[in-house]
Amino acid sequence: MVSQLLVVLLGVMMSIGAAWLIGNTLAARLEREKKLTERDVNALTTFQELYGDFYSCWKQWGNLPKSSDNSERLLSAAAAVEGKYEALLVLVCSERPLSERDRLALGALRQGIQQLRDSIKVGENLDWWSSEDRSYVALKSLAGYVAVLLRPRAMGLAGTSPQRPTAAEAGAALITVTSNRFEEDWVNSAEALGIQV
Repeated sequence: MVSQLLVVLLGVMMSIGAAWLIGNTLAARLEREKKLTERDVNALTTFQELYGDFYSCWKQWGNLPKSSDNSERLLSAAAAVEGKYEALLVLVCSERPLSERDRLALGALRQGIQQLRDSIKVGENLDWWSSEDRSYVALKSLAGYVAVLLRPRAMGLAGTSPQRPTAAEAGAALITVTSNRFEEDWVNSAEALGIQV
């Protein structure tokens, strides 16, 4: 009778232990997924904000008198947008494995964003007066591509985090996307992605 009671007690203890282990594992998985989703949402929100800042600066530059005060203020604003995008590139390159297409889009968009600062420096408007303009369409299309790239990722099976690049892969990706190779050809790079420009 005592041995049966011990067997039952041992079975109950093992069941409680297994439930505790499974519960903690699921709770840890949910917490990891929540943190990953928060980071991804923050990255996408940052991108949307910097795109809005770019657009605002662009429209102000096109509509305000070309005074030195306006030029200085908007040059600073354009540089801030570029800085925010550069910081986002470091995050994206270190957090996500990037295909060659992804790198192409990120690098080409970087150069597209730099067009505003370059135009302010020389005191000229961006020559994107039509929604059909190749540069305008390229910038919009690249922004859409990057926004989709930044969508929150899902956890893998059994609670595994999405794949991350190695330090060497992240460094190589960052070197590629910040390369000046896109400087003269960023619109054609958008076309190479199959984007109709």
